[in-house]
Amino acid sequence: MDVILDVEHIAEFFRCSLEKVKRMLRSGELPGFKFGGRWYVREKDLEEMVDKAVQSNRHLRRVQEAA
Repeated sequence: MDVILDVEHIAEFFRCSLEKVKRMLRSGELPGFKFGGRWYVREKDLEEMVDKAVQSNRHLRRVQEAA
C-alpha cells in the first residue's frame, strides 16, 4: 500500500503554509485527493512532482508561486 501524506506533513516538510499546499492541490500542480473534506497526497506523487521540478531546473518556490 502507498504511503499517504496529509497537507500538514507536506507544509511542514517544505516549510510553507497549509494554504500554499492546498492551492497547489486545487490547481492540479500537486496530485492529490480529498477524503472526508481533507486533502491527501500519495508519497510517490509528491516525489514525482519534486523530481520533475528538479529535472526542469525550476525552483520549487517559483512553481508554487505560479499556481
